[in-house]
Amino acid sequence: MLCAVTAVSLGEDRGETAASGVLLFEQGRYEEAAAAFEKNLTDGSTTLRERALLALSYAHTDRLDAALKVADHARREAPSNSLVQLAYANVLYMDEQYEAATDAFSRVRRLEPSSEPALDGLVASLLKQSAAQLHAGELAAAEANIERVLSIAPSHPAALGLFVTLRKRQGRNEGIIDALEQLARQNSRAADVHAELARRYMETGRIEDAIRAYREAEAAGTDDPTTYLVLARHELPRATKSITLSRLHLAIGKGVQQAGALRVRLARRLDGNEQDWTEDDITAIEDIVRRSEEPISVIEDALALLERVHGDAAAFERDVRRLSEWYPSSRRLKIAIGRLLERNGSWEDAHRHWSAVLEAHPTLSAAQIGTARALDQLGMAAEARLAYRRALDRAPEHEHIYDALSRLYEGDESTLRQFYLDRLAINSRNPTLLEALAQLERHMGMADAAAGHRAARSRILEERRSDSSAASQAGDR
Repeated sequence: MLCAVTAVSLGEDRGETAASGVLLFEQGRYEEAAAAFEKNLTDGSTTLRERALLALSYAHTDRLDAALKVADHARREAPSNSLVQLAYANVLYMDEQYEAATDAFSRVRRLEPSSEPALDGLVASLLKQSAAQLHAGELAAAEANIERVLSIAPSHPAALGLFVTLRKRQGRNEGIIDALEQLARQNSRAADVHAELARRYMETGRIEDAIRAYREAEAAGTDDPTTYLVLARHELPRATKSITLSRLHLAIGKGVQQAGALRVRLARRLDGNEQDWTEDDITAIEDIVRRSEEPISVIEDALALLERVHGDAAAFERDVRRLSEWYPSSRRLKIAIGRLLERNGSWEDAHRHWSAVLEAHPTLSAAQIGTARALDQLGMAAEARLAYRRALDRAPEHEHIYDALSRLYEGDESTLRQFYLDRLAINSRNPTLLEALAQLERHMGMADAAAGHRAARSRILEERRSDSSAASQAGDR
């Protein structure tokens, strides 16, 4: 809670009651201080300074209406008294009237340019406004206030942090590296600042600077999974195997945690009726989905490098299983185990594994497809057909499923065609389904039907390309 005014700064007060009130205020006993000042107010013998302290005592005890009334009356009586004006500005700030507080602190600075409490109050008020404006999407207003803070306090860490956030929201890079460098110099243990700085260096081709910043992020214990993956890759020829494995384990673990946190945020945003979503909700959902891609990519790349570092299938399998035990909620690790079992040709183990994953995550398309693939390899054709058909509910444009169904329904094409037609009645804009249906009909000698479905597919793909191009152009603007 901001309070740039102290009893000492208000000078000497006269009278035993006033002195008692000052002492109580200095001790933080605001309720009792207010009672002492009120006695003088009742007697009609208070000074402007005593009323300023009374207003602050009220503010500290959540009697903000009374605080504003007393402070406003005092500052109107003495418009050129900087200390009384400062008390009024503090009360406005404590009442969360940040725009009015900004104006009030600015008036104090005009009266007393060297006042540090007024400067601190002005900066704090501007930062509060900036944060609220960023949250509300008022980027131009936020930028103006942040720039104002940086013009009077160029190295203020909170202002620099808000500046970085603003630039990210704007999709602009100007000044970000400089701001991050200042933050990194101010706090060598700011792990995520170093990680973000490293990312920015990497994007601008400053590889050596990026690696140095990633090392500093690692030393500070960053939660950024990319840091550990980049260092594992870059220092693979020089680092010991145990160090590389440790970094890859951290990359996977931090990636799992980050992806999990983003899933929780997404679930909260998706909660409720879609018709009630605001434009901010939709923007936030799109942002979360976009950000979720990075930790997932890190996990997959780290697993690929982990396999290479081990150089032994059995050792890699043991390591991945151990990681899965450490992070039991990670779907990516479970998928990795299933695919490893498939590569090793352990189809019975793969079937058991995918079945267990599917039981824990019934909507996970990779588990549905993995189950179907295992059943197929085990020669359980009828069960595989059913599993692949179910998998289409979650992955309706997965080409591998249609290829498998085409093979499994060889000799019974009419049944498969009817299944495709039924699905087409539900979703007529699935180009992969249309292509599979057209291929099947051509194989069955139904050239006209195949041509019609191929033409429909071409129209849908052209519309998608047009929509994608329009969206890209809108983004560029």
